[in-house]
Amino acid sequence: MIHKRSLKEKTIDYLLYIATFSGINFIAGSVVHALDYSLYNYILLFVGSVLTPSALLIRELMLNKNPINRDFWGSFGINLVLSISAGCITGGIIHLGENSLFSWYLVISGFIMSFATAMLYKTKPFLPAVLDYILWIAMFSGMSFISGSVVHAANDWFNNFLLIAFGAILTPAAILLRNKLILGKQTALGKNFLILLVLSLGVSGVTGGIIHFTKNMSYATILIVGGFILSYLAALHKNDGSLAELRSR
Repeated sequence: MIHKRSLKEKTIDYLLYIATFSGINFIAGSVVHALDYSLYNYILLFVGSVLTPSALLIRELMLNKNPINRDFWGSFGINLVLSISAGCITGGIIHLGENSLFSWYLVISGFIMSFATAMLYKTKPFLPAVLDYILWIAMFSGMSFISGSVVHAANDWFNNFLLIAFGAILTPAAILLRNKLILGKQTALGKNFLILLVLSLGVSGVTGGIIHFTKNMSYATILIVGGFILSYLAALHKNDGSLAELRSR
């Protein structure tokens, strides 16, 4: 019998979901601008670095009731490296047109650091571990693409809307593929894809608005409020299971 979740369970699940993705979005949106020496960007970079690994491990504690021990802090360290690396990769890709040399440095170094960490601490054979890594990066990259483009779409709608559309499809597709191929879970693809699609747009609106708040406060406020309402309403339509099985590494 399928367990129908209460409003409280759905809300906690949603908060962990938005925290997990917001962290990497904050890293992706602020790391390229680190050379601007902006206090706001440094704060976002710090918050993002802590937020994603913390949310992943809290989810793990709630789902599997694992105790806080040495393995817990080891997983936190791995997730911290992977989160920062994923943020560097997506942030570098999004801002290639602004500072190509520094952006390529972020993409290449982020890939090397994340791939090396994922392979060093892998718990699967090599090929499944590589597939898991690719889907894990794709899962976070899609939402970061939206978050980094949604504010700039007002000025350059064509290029940014293409990136938003690509990101909106990439994240839910990667989540559902990872659930099926890596975690071996059966899921209703149509309904869950739609829920995750709307969630991706909503969460990215929230984080994109926060990242660009100092540049365009009125537009950013609309994105934050609208994104929160849109993503939370989408989360309430997920009655069984969790929004995404984002296990700690």
